[in-house]
Amino acid sequence: MPCYIIPSMAQKLTQAQKDRFKRLIGQLKVCCLSDDFESAKVCAQDIRSLANATGERHRWLLALNILSETAIRVGNNDFAIQHLNSVVHTSNKSTRLRLEAYTLLAIAYLRTGDIDNAKKSIDNTISSIKNIRAQNSREVFYKKLVERIEEESILAGARLDSTPILDVDEVQSKAVELLQESEAQLLARIGNELPDKSINLFTMLRDSTLLQIPHQERLCLPPPSVAVPSSSIGKKAMSALKHVCWTALCDRDDELYKAWSDGLSAVYDKKLIAGAVVTALIDAKIGSGLFAVSVVAYVFKFSCRTFCEAFAPDTIMKRTRR
Repeated sequence: MPCYIIPSMAQKLTQAQKDRFKRLIGQLKVCCLSDDFESAKVCAQDIRSLANATGERHRWLLALNILSETAIRVGNNDFAIQHLNSVVHTSNKSTRLRLEAYTLLAIAYLRTGDIDNAKKSIDNTISSIKNIRAQNSREVFYKKLVERIEEESILAGARLDSTPILDVDEVQSKAVELLQESEAQLLARIGNELPDKSINLFTMLRDSTLLQIPHQERLCLPPPSVAVPSSSIGKKAMSALKHVCWTALCDRDDELYKAWSDGLSAVYDKKLIAGAVVTALIDAKIGSGLFAVSVVAYVFKFSCRTFCEAFAPDTIMKRTRR
């Protein structure tokens, strides 16, 4: 899909055109939240055609950001990087579009293991946040940025060069043995099973990000260079894993979701949760057997509705009412 729109003189939109833009962008956001990349591309193409006809560059660039976030969610990071760089190069410097593109670029680069470009994108993001005029909005974005960078750095550091070998039956049986442990104990296990690379990258990017944030905004965030307990690291790791496991566990049309909604007995018997988590970790090249066991045991602590609501991935983008 071309990253640009044909230059044309912007024209005043008719009400019908405004309504169509609103409907299409709404549909694109739904595609993003449901990880439906193919439908998102079709919807984005319709927005591009309408943008070409009307000269509405802003709405096309907004669509590119949403489409790129969808690509990241389904693992198509190269597609996202290409299109987000187009947004950076063609959007106005002080716009929210540029800020969100930089943020999504940082995430995409971390997903590909390109730490240097991720750091540059984080730096550009922080430099752009000052363009948000409202102090409260700036503080909210700083908080969301730090949390997301923490999560993505944990995932980036935990990724393996080769596909992990995980056995569903073994993961299931060992996870059941851990059910007597508290949530805090399981989170500590998850934190302890993360590789040193994951902890080191988490600490380095968290601290470098925090130290660039202006003092006033940094007061509402955790201070850098503070040792984080294993249970807290485990909690952040579980928050990070929503970007890997949530769709596999919370697809309302899937057998797992329907069985889990009726109680845990069915998912125990068929090893549905263990199977979904193991498959997601293998696809993402994350984790050891012990890590998978602790994650599955932790998920067992929740009802379907509670888990899927508490761990639903959020978008980094502003929810507009255009």
